[in-house]
Amino acid sequence: MEFKIPRDKGKIWEHCERVGTGNKIKCKYCKEEFACSIARMKFHLAEKIGKDIKVCNAVPDSIQTFARGLIEEAGKKGKKSRSENISSSSGSGSQTTNLIDLSMEEQDHKTKGVYQSSISTLIRKKEKEAADLAIERFFIANNIAFNVARSPEFINAIGAVTNHDPGYKPPSSETIRTKLLCDLKEEATEYVNVIKNSWIETGCTIMSDGWKDQRNRNHINLLASSIKGTVFLCSETTEGKVKDAKYLVDFILRGIDEHVRRENVVKIISDNASNYIVAGYILEAQMPHVFKTNCAAHCLDLILEDIDREILKVRDTIHKARDIKNFIYKFTHVLDSMRNFTEAKELKRPASTRFATNFLMLESIINLEQSLRFMVASNEWRALSQTRTVEGREVSYIIQDTLFWEDGREIIAVIAPLVKVLRMVDSEGATLGYV
Repeated sequence: MEFKIPRDKGKIWEHCERVGTGNKIKCKYCKEEFACSIARMKFHLAEKIGKDIKVCNAVPDSIQTFARGLIEEAGKKGKKSRSENISSSSGSGSQTTNLIDLSMEEQDHKTKGVYQSSISTLIRKKEKEAADLAIERFFIANNIAFNVARSPEFINAIGAVTNHDPGYKPPSSETIRTKLLCDLKEEATEYVNVIKNSWIETGCTIMSDGWKDQRNRNHINLLASSIKGTVFLCSETTEGKVKDAKYLVDFILRGIDEHVRRENVVKIISDNASNYIVAGYILEAQMPHVFKTNCAAHCLDLILEDIDREILKVRDTIHKARDIKNFIYKFTHVLDSMRNFTEAKELKRPASTRFATNFLMLESIINLEQSLRFMVASNEWRALSQTRTVEGREVSYIIQDTLFWEDGREIIAVIAPLVKVLRMVDSEGATLGYV
């Protein structure tokens, strides 16, 4: 018998691929891997939240619309199927005695089967609720962020436990910090060795940039990337050191000689600071087979930063959007009210490491314009004590200001293409082909 993939699932496979022989699926746009079914990938591509899968940040608009269409079509089919089943059941009931003469024993058997099925379903539901509450208590008691539940590792762990026999007992803390930790280290070492061995055939790209830790101390790191993946090579603090071109060249060459070997390097990528640019020329002179390129993500991020700094309308509009976000997420009751009107959709929060996230935050607010306008006009909003403060009244005024929404839509229309390209080039793997 020939196995046929359902039509809609077959179409979704055109935009993702299976990773190895396991149950992981990789998105062709954002390059992220998920331990999920192909059906759930529809929600990933459609940017639908609340389906236990991260939304795609790099999917083209046409593919997003296509995925949403498949979801809506599946929903309509489900409703139609349930309606037909109900109609079929009610229609056949009046003809049962005419078509089939069931004995009392058969009827009793069927009634008993239905009753047992209902009891089993109820028991399974209660057991799931108890398991869900146990996981919830674990998250709260150990101060674990709720979005960890979206982690593929968490999903895989739960799946592995459910596949085990009912008597499964978790490992002790001693086992976790000794044997299992060593096993995981061996697995990681093997993974890194596979990547390093691939450099002999394909070469690798060296990447270097600076960063600050939680104590605000400056560091510089070195990574190597190839078709097999990216690995961390080394890092050192730059506190008290002059980070000129000579220092950068010495650090990069030392890392290459210790971990990679010069003949395995084909390209070096760094940010656009003047010291890195000069270091790139020196490295190209010392290794003629290597070429140096600037980080595309850093270039685009600098462009966005210049736009915000130089254009007053952009700066003011983003500042107002940040005020809306900060006020709503500051108070629990205000946040609950927003989620009620937005159907649990969240406002994206800007991160400190990427300036583009300011525009993503603004875009998320603009997309919820109608819901936010209804919210500030509702009795529920007016009844909140926080909305009657100076800050609350200012936020209400911004949301009711037509000019804010007009400026926001104009800014997003201009900036969205830049942000989209930035998110594509900043994702894992070779992304130039998607630009």
